[in-house]
Amino acid sequence: MIPSPSSSPGNIRRPAHPGKAGPKGTRNIKSSVPPMSKLLVKPGEASELMGVSRSTIYELMRSGELESVLIRSSRRIPIVAIERYIERLLNDANEGGRRD
Repeated sequence: MIPSPSSSPGNIRRPAHPGKAGPKGTRNIKSSVPPMSKLLVKPGEASELMGVSRSTIYELMRSGELESVLIRSSRRIPIVAIERYIERLLNDANEGGRRD
């Protein structure tokens, strides 16, 4: 029996980039470098992170409540801006609940 080209050890297909998924039947080689966290997210990603609609994100950006940056023609939201916004919401909620 003659081995088929796909079954010989020298023909194992590996992904072009370590740690990235390759075609079916290829092995995934893990990278020792941890993935970097994003510093900026798209409005749709911010809406998923915050659990609100994209239109709410755009309203928050338009009103200035949620900071964003423009990179060429793409609007991005810094993760720290999302954290600051949530911190302000928490502070406002805590101050509103106090009775002195």
